[in-house]
Amino acid sequence: MFSIQGRFRSGTQWAPFKVEIDAQNSDLAVEHCYANFGSKHHLKRNQIIVEEVSSDESS
Repeated sequence: MFSIQGRFRSGTQWAPFKVEIDAQNSDLAVEHCYANFGSKHHLKRNQIIVEEVSSDESS
């Protein structure tokens, strides 16, 4: 389980987000994050800024 924090473009402003994604490694977690935001909010990758990826080792 990975916790991803960052910002996404919402109109003319940047909105913060924090999501938890279950993935095998951090690269796949970031890819899932991009895919989910693109699918749900119709955003392109340049409209999403991933600032921090941390692993939740307790899972």
